[in-house]
Amino acid sequence: MMGNWAPKFELSFIATLAASGAPFGNMLTQPLSKQHPRISENEKNYIEKHSQIDQEQRVIPWRNILTAVPFLGLLVAHFAVNFVNYGMMSCLPQYLSNVLNFDIEANGFLSALPWLCCFVASLLSSNLTDFLRSRRYVTTTFIRKVNQLICTIIPGLFLVLAGYAGCNSTVAVTYIVIGMFFFGFHYCAFYCNNLDLAPRFAGVIFSMTNTVATIPGFVAPLVVEFVTRDNVHSEELWRRAFYVFAGVAWTGGITFMLLGSGKLQPWAQPSSSLT
Repeated sequence: MMGNWAPKFELSFIATLAASGAPFGNMLTQPLSKQHPRISENEKNYIEKHSQIDQEQRVIPWRNILTAVPFLGLLVAHFAVNFVNYGMMSCLPQYLSNVLNFDIEANGFLSALPWLCCFVASLLSSNLTDFLRSRRYVTTTFIRKVNQLICTIIPGLFLVLAGYAGCNSTVAVTYIVIGMFFFGFHYCAFYCNNLDLAPRFAGVIFSMTNTVATIPGFVAPLVVEFVTRDNVHSEELWRRAFYVFAGVAWTGGITFMLLGSGKLQPWAQPSSSLT
C-alpha cells in the first residue's frame, strides 16, 4: 500500500510512522513496574500473584525446544495461519477485482471489511477464552486446540464456498467475511501458545516459529500466481487457489490438535521448582 500511495518525498516519514508502534509501545511499557507511583497496592499484589516472574539466569534449552512435540505442533500451526493471512492480504484484492469485478478504488471498505471482522473476533474470542480458563470451565490445552480448529477449519471451509459462489459477489463476499471473522480466533490459539509452553523462553520460541512462518509471505502470492497464471479472471482457477489455502489451514489445525499442548513444559520450569 505504501508503495502505491506514499508520495515520493514522504516515503521515509510514512514508513517510519507505520513502524513506530513498536518503540512507542516500549516507551509506554518500560516505565511500568511495582515501584510506579500510580500503581495501587491491590493492583500490584494481583499482578505479582498471577504473573510468572522469574529472575533466574536462563540458559536456553535449544535441544529441548526443537525436539518438543508441542513446539512442532505450534510451528506448523503458525506457518499454516500465516499462509492464509499473507495470502489473503496480498490476493484478496485481486480476487475482488478480477473475478467479482469490484472497483477496489471505489470500494476500499469492502477490502477492509474482512479484516475488521477478524479484529472484532480476536477481541471477543480472547476475552471469552480467558474467562473460560479463569473459571476453570476448560483446560488451557483444550481451549487452545478448539480455537485453533475454529480459526483454520471454518475459514478454510468458507473460502472454498466463496470459490463456488460464481459471479454472485454478495454471496462470495459474505462467505469471505464470515471466514475471516473466525480466522480472528488464531490470536488466542497458537499465537499465545508459546506463553503456555515456556513463559521463560516465550520470546525465543516465538522468534523461531515466526521466522519459519514468514516464508508464506512470499510463497503464498507465488502459489496464487502459479495457479491462476492461465487466466486471472477464471473462477475455476481461483477456486483451486482457495482449495490450497483451505488445505494448508486444515493441515495446521489438525496438526496442532494432534501435537499441541497448553501445559508448561518440564524443561521450561525454573530450576528451583525441579529440585
